[in-house]
Amino acid sequence: MTDLLITGVDEAVLEKLTQRSAARGVSLEDHLRNLLTAEALSYQEHLARLAALRDMQPAQTTDSTTMLRDLRDGALDLDDEDARAA
Repeated sequence: MTDLLITGVDEAVLEKLTQRSAARGVSLEDHLRNLLTAEALSYQEHLARLAALRDMQPAQTTDSTTMLRDLRDGALDLDDEDARAA
């Protein structure tokens, strides 16, 4: 990796970036590195990264349509933990 020095950054801009990094729980350096990386990626690279994240998710095993219909029709009680687990 290489280093990058940016001069002449407006104080208000630096303050906003510092606040945003703090809100995300990361250092300013990490936040700026993420911003630069995201900016450098092409649209196709973004799609590939999203696809990789999607593939990491567990497969959906429930049909939300059926659950919503059961909830609407009173066949599903959200307060019943056994019914939710089924």
